[in-house]
Amino acid sequence: MRSGVAAVALGLALVTTGCTMEANPVVRQVAQNPVTPIVLEIVKGGLVKLATSAGAQNPPVAAIALAGVWGVSELEKKVAEIRKEAGAAEPDTTLLLINQTIDGTVRTSVFKISTGRKLSVALNGRFVQEIEPRRISITAEPGTDSTIVVSDAKAGEAVFISRTLAMGSGDRSYADLETGRDNKVKRDDRSADLRVDGGGGLTTVNGAWAAKWTSTDTPSLAGCGSLPEASWTTVLYPEEPPVEVYKDVWCLRSGDGRYGTFAWGGGIAGWPDQWKLAYVLWKKADDK
Repeated sequence: MRSGVAAVALGLALVTTGCTMEANPVVRQVAQNPVTPIVLEIVKGGLVKLATSAGAQNPPVAAIALAGVWGVSELEKKVAEIRKEAGAAEPDTTLLLINQTIDGTVRTSVFKISTGRKLSVALNGRFVQEIEPRRISITAEPGTDSTIVVSDAKAGEAVFISRTLAMGSGDRSYADLETGRDNKVKRDDRSADLRVDGGGGLTTVNGAWAAKWTSTDTPSLAGCGSLPEASWTTVLYPEEPPVEVYKDVWCLRSGDGRYGTFAWGGGIAGWPDQWKLAYVLWKKADDK
């Protein structure tokens, strides 16, 4: 049985400077809006559905869609088909699989949640771990009414700014992270945070710092903020780096004290000293 429900994906438009380009996927995930909590319920032994009971706080349109309900023999094939259909168009989709035994038969409802952000899922108040990347599986107790709440594990992270910088020589040697300015930022401008030097190297200036992110998890405000002081540096690359560094991801601490993250965001053929940096800064406690 296959059932479709209208859904709207959480959108992200990273504003670029100089040209339009796709942001680095790590930074794209970080910059996505927090997920509004989604409540699902199982009532009287029926299939799981979006909650309609009194007090449920589902938004009018949730970033969730029911892909279908299948038995054990079909499930993995259908999940693979969903992944294939999503492809590049929905790279960050998380699948929520809810297993139920109804009249002695195991049925699994598969929901697509359109976000790359880390999710927290609780069944009757008990949190469920994400065992596989982008796949969360829950088994409901037969004959028991249940409530499932999907929320944003990092809802406290509010984005201050997200941009893609185009840096290089001349007028593009300096960039201001708080405003996203990357053109004609003066050398003596105290708001500048990043500098590309004459040899193509990248450094921080004016009290800004950077630390390489080595975890396999997506960078977070808490994660970057917990890095030891010894991890932070003002010299990211002393000279024009090899292509391999384009996989690097960094934590940032701007001159104004905002944490963030950035990664290589692309390049322009024939411009070896051109840096394209997709980045996000999170709000400080006193930011509105």
